Amino acid sequence: MGYLSSAVAKVREVNHRYAEPKIQLKKGTKVVLMVLRVYLLALVGLLLFALVSHVR
Repeated sequence: MGYLSSAVAKVREVNHRYAEPKIQLKKGTKVVLMVLRVYLLALVGLLLFALVSHVR
C-alpha cells in the first residue's frame, strides 16, 4: 500500500500545482476551443450512433 499511497500523493501534488492556469486566454480563443469541444462531442455522438444502429 506504500507505493499506491505515494503515487496518489504525487498525483494530488501535481493537480494542486496546476489547478490555476498560468496563461490568460483571449475571448476569441475561448470561443474557438468551445466550438472545437462541441464538434468533438458531436463526432463522438455520431460514431456511437453509427455503432449502435449497426448492431441492430
